[in-house]
Amino acid sequence: MKRVITSLLLVFLLVPLFCIGANAQVYTGRALDDKWILEDFTGQTLDADTIEALQLAEYYRVEYSLDTKKGELNIFCGKDENGKNIEQMMLPYARVNWIPWQNNDLLDYVKVARIHEGVMSAGRYSFYFAENLEEVYLPHSIRKINVTTFYQCENLKTVYYAGTEEDFVNRILFDEVRNWYGEDANGNHTIEEEEVVFTLKDKIHYGESVGVICENEEGDVITTFTVGGYFVGDEYKIEPLELEGLTYVGEEKEITGKFKKNDDTVHVFTYHCDHEYKVNDPSKPCGSFCTKCGRANPEPPTAHTWGEPEVKSERGFLTAFEQHTTCKVCGAKEKETALPYAVYVSIFVAAPIVLAGIAFAIILPIRRRKRMKDMTW
Repeated sequence: MKRVITSLLLVFLLVPLFCIGANAQVYTGRALDDKWILEDFTGQTLDADTIEALQLAEYYRVEYSLDTKKGELNIFCGKDENGKNIEQMMLPYARVNWIPWQNNDLLDYVKVARIHEGVMSAGRYSFYFAENLEEVYLPHSIRKINVTTFYQCENLKTVYYAGTEEDFVNRILFDEVRNWYGEDANGNHTIEEEEVVFTLKDKIHYGESVGVICENEEGDVITTFTVGGYFVGDEYKIEPLELEGLTYVGEEKEITGKFKKNDDTVHVFTYHCDHEYKVNDPSKPCGSFCTKCGRANPEPPTAHTWGEPEVKSERGFLTAFEQHTTCKVCGAKEKETALPYAVYVSIFVAAPIVLAGIAFAIILPIRRRKRMKDMTW
């Protein structure tokens, strides 16, 4: 009898565990489903935001993977033919039911959300009312977090950002993120600005980053950027940017390393540029810039060095004079013109006639009035 009772107890305990294991699944797919959009808006009058959402829906190819057993949600970009991440943004004007993990009670499984490098925004309603969400990982590539992204995530304990606090402020601007909710006097949730209660400010853990400078062979800075990581000791790999019109001439095809505490490392990538200068303003001292790398030439600006005049047309009785002069340094052009001789001849001939007419117009009435006066006497 004891064996029977023991067997029943074991079955009673193991069956729920088996069911839990059987229900554990990994859900994958796009982070935005076109069919939901089409179903929502068939035959409806659309506002401007919704029209933009429909137009951009095909562009936003962010993928996701949700392991219900681990409670881990991964959001990541697709890769190009070279295996590199394609930077993408999550759709800014999404509805809750467009987001896969917001449907079918999947949101309840999400305890950890990892947004991978290359994703540029955490879109609208991404974790709206994710009551079991405890940890979030934000990549260095993130640029925007919507006001509703972490709304009512009351168990959210930690947000890890792959970069320094300075990176976060400069790239995302925390004050514009506004991931908050407030409460009125009755304890009801509100989003009135004067009652703001920030929910992320004390939960963000910042990481480290290293700087990168892209410069031309003369040492002029073309562009700068930073690469971030979550923790000290994390490894990083940096590849030279592909800059239009410039050829990378550095020795290293990629730079690897590990983030250090208070890391102030700055890596330099050097590019060759066949300078093509464009004039800033011909009316000012000579100061052109390269259209490819932005290098100023010369530096500092000096007076224009004019070349030999180029006559476009000789001055004649009926033809105007036009002459162009080009600066040898920056290419600024100065134009000189003179009216045809006929214009001056016409003015010379017409001027006495006009003056005579004015004189007669003034003198003649005076003489008439004087004659009339003499006649009255």
